[in-house]
Amino acid sequence: MSLAGAFALMAADGWRRLAGYRRRDVAEAQRLEDAIARADQRFEELWNEREALRRADLTSRKLSGYLPPALVDGILADPELELTLGGRRTDAAVLFADIVGFTPRCEGTEPEQIVEDLNLWFAHSDRVFAKYGGILDKRMGDGLMVVFVQRDGEEVLAMQDRSIACGLDLLRSVEACNAELAERARLPIQLRVGVAGGQLVQGNMGSDQRLEYTVIGDVVNLAARLESASSPGHLLTQLTLVDSAERTNPGHYRRIEERTITVKGKLEEIPVALLLPS
Repeated sequence: MSLAGAFALMAADGWRRLAGYRRRDVAEAQRLEDAIARADQRFEELWNEREALRRADLTSRKLSGYLPPALVDGILADPELELTLGGRRTDAAVLFADIVGFTPRCEGTEPEQIVEDLNLWFAHSDRVFAKYGGILDKRMGDGLMVVFVQRDGEEVLAMQDRSIACGLDLLRSVEACNAELAERARLPIQLRVGVAGGQLVQGNMGSDQRLEYTVIGDVVNLAARLESASSPGHLLTQLTLVDSAERTNPGHYRRIEERTITVKGKLEEIPVALLLPS
């Protein structure tokens, strides 16, 4: 073989090897690109899972702040429950509480200061509701509406007794709140409380555009009327609820007076009792 032929063979072999290297490089590059694409896809999946878990956690915490734990558990197990209009009839007790003279208190006071005072009071009141298993249905300015429903295995009378005990403890908590208000050079507050027991409908009200979990019924209106008719620093409730509470929790309060009241929309007068924490 001539020298030229040898060089030609060497050049051809070199080109074959170079082409092989290039094919391997292309294949390696393709595998690397595929691996990067799979990693990107997995990262996106993990990110979406993280966001879904975060939203679920936020939803759980938000729901827990608005709804009773048993209902939150039910919604998390069956999300469609949250979106279903309607309700169910149940025995319950409803508590209304209102700060006496709140409107005059707001006159000449900066709104930021009013909000600070209310938030201080709500911090005290919310601890009382949690202690007795009361469900905060809504805040209405300085007013509060709290619902009590039966716990698993709990009798109706025991549930009603909890609502009375909660209302009395709520009145007691005013003293601690006023001590903190005094430290801030703020005016003290006085509270009126009304409690009523009976049947109501509990569930989602509204439309498919906006739902609200709440309670509806005559007992809600009665509790609101009792609060309006109560005296500052006192709790007004149906006499039947007081008789039950005295049997199960004597000495928890003083019965100041008994009377009958006429409630708008009702033909018969309702026997009530005015209570003061002991």
